[in-house]
Amino acid sequence: MKGKFKGSITVFMALLMGTIIMLVLVIVESVRVALCVEEAERVTYMGLDSCFGMYAKEVLDEYGVMFLWSGEKQFVDDFNYIVNENCDVKRNIAKIKPVDSRIDYVEHCTDCDGEVFEKQVCDFMKLKLGEDAIKLLLEKKDMLAQSDDINKMYKHISDCSKDFLETEARVSIIAGDIKNVKSKDCDLNKHITSISENSESYGHYELWKNSTIKSMERIKSDIEEFYKVSAKSKDSADEMLGSIEEMRGKTDDDTYAVIYAQAKEIADKYNENDSYGIEACKKAVEEQKRILENTDAKVKEFYNMPENKQALEEAALMGQEFDIGKILINYDVTSEKKEKNTIVKNVNDMLTSGILHLVVGDTSKISDKKISVENLPSKNISSKKRKTGLTSKLIFDQYIMDFFGCYIETKKDTALDYEIEYIINGKEDDSVNLGMTAEKIISARSGFNVISIMKDKVKMEETFALASSIAGASGNPLIIKLTQLGIIVAWASAESVADVKNLMSQKKVALIKDASQWNLSLSGIINIKSVEKKDDDTLGLSYTDYLRYLLSVQNHVVSVNRTMDLIEVNMKKKYNPDFRLADCISKVKIACVYNATPLFCAPRISKLYEIKVSQKYNY
Repeated sequence: MKGKFKGSITVFMALLMGTIIMLVLVIVESVRVALCVEEAERVTYMGLDSCFGMYAKEVLDEYGVMFLWSGEKQFVDDFNYIVNENCDVKRNIAKIKPVDSRIDYVEHCTDCDGEVFEKQVCDFMKLKLGEDAIKLLLEKKDMLAQSDDINKMYKHISDCSKDFLETEARVSIIAGDIKNVKSKDCDLNKHITSISENSESYGHYELWKNSTIKSMERIKSDIEEFYKVSAKSKDSADEMLGSIEEMRGKTDDDTYAVIYAQAKEIADKYNENDSYGIEACKKAVEEQKRILENTDAKVKEFYNMPENKQALEEAALMGQEFDIGKILINYDVTSEKKEKNTIVKNVNDMLTSGILHLVVGDTSKISDKKISVENLPSKNISSKKRKTGLTSKLIFDQYIMDFFGCYIETKKDTALDYEIEYIINGKEDDSVNLGMTAEKIISARSGFNVISIMKDKVKMEETFALASSIAGASGNPLIIKLTQLGIIVAWASAESVADVKNLMSQKKVALIKDASQWNLSLSGIINIKSVEKKDDDTLGLSYTDYLRYLLSVQNHVVSVNRTMDLIEVNMKKKYNPDFRLADCISKVKIACVYNATPLFCAPRISKLYEIKVSQKYNY
């Protein structure tokens, strides 16, 4: 029996050792597979890191942002090359082999209407500025916050003035028609008497009658048009008052009280009465037309039956009621008025004829640079609406102020000289962008200058005196007040042109001026070229401060995309004419497949390990 079990321990130990060896080999292979996975992830990351290391260095050096200028196919080719090099057998202890790779997701610089670019700019600027500088930006925003409210207020005041001028123009037409009617021989009984003495005079009477009725119908038609523009003008006066009421608490009490009192006086007078007596004129026209038509009916009876003397007598009796002098309005159309009212016309002509020659000392030095805006990022905005935090907007605006040039401080070797002006206006030409910027600053300044005039008793007396000389013959307080408003707006606008001239000469201008800081007298309102400020106004704002303000009120998506426009055109000019930000990559997610050979089995009798790796990388 003992011989029957001989060698069993050997067999047992052999089996045990075989099991242990298999277990060890399985563990070793498992560790190796884990190593292969780790190696695949490492190689993938190294490939992405190496590819993203080939960023556009010039963009980083000049604008502080990192993007990879590469097409997707080129990116995959570069990535595969780097991965293959890193999987070289001599250095690859895991012996993995790349099989396939593809891009699952890619994010470009211009994606999401520039949100990708904006985020990187804000991250960069937060590091560059620090928290203290960001707090200062918020404080500067508070200083300029009232500019927006003042600008809205001025727009309503200006609109009210323009609507009044439109109303007055319509009244002027009515007055002209009335004057034309009264210039004829309007003695109806005289015409009737001439008919009784000479039947041939009927033809002359008929011509006069038809012409007079036609003129009165024209007056009625013009009155209907007046009602339309007058209603708009009344609404404009109410809107002006409403906009000023919204400023309560946003400006100092004295300023608010002065402006509100002026606006309320105009709005109240507008709603009190018919300032020009148009309604009475309309009734007079209708009455005189009715009398003339009734009288004409009797004249025709006599003309058809000359023996019917009674009809002519009745016509003469009815004609006594005809009085063309009753057709009148409360409006003066003398030549003196036209001469004295040239101040508003002169300012309007000055503002519409181009202002660069007024605000720039030597226009020959204005840049004539021009770019093509076709296919630039700003031309491909899908939506101009995107929520942006106040801090992010301020930081981005500061980025624009730091990295781009403007009229008073240009950058070297750029496609445009007036870059910030381009971001504000988006036109191809430097000169056009500069002119539009000047006009916008004039508009912003005009509101503050209106306030300055209204707070100055001497200036208010001057404007009232001029308004009274122009419209005083009417005796209507509303017309005088509205005329004064037009003069105030014109004076403020002319002063604003002078302000911009000083700003573009690198001087500071006070927000609300006192008498010592004022440039133009009312009589010298168009002598802007002679204005030259020697000293800065205390606590005044500079040209760049107004550029910052214009950026702050502009649609932020537009600012972001026009900033990208400038980076692209400058990179094209300096380094590569084919450069496009839309091709610049910011983020990639890549999927890769690797194979690994089993360590203890021949490939011909076992399947290769397939390792799938998905990784993303971004700046």
